[in-house]
Amino acid sequence: MYDAVCRVLELKDKLNEVCSALELPKLKTTDVDFLTEYRRVLQPLALTLDALQEQNDCFYGIILPKLI
Repeated sequence: MYDAVCRVLELKDKLNEVCSALELPKLKTTDVDFLTEYRRVLQPLALTLDALQEQNDCFYGIILPKLI
């Protein structure tokens, strides 16, 4: 979900065109602001989860600094 929101925000300049082509309602400024805040808040957690998924052997020495 986090990665999808990041991708949508990367393409936010073209969202109105896409919504028009798909005959969907356009995103409001408040919607884009909410997605931007969502990305800002969840970024540390998402990056930590990505880093932990790459580890074959996960020890407390790896987990604790990332949680803090």
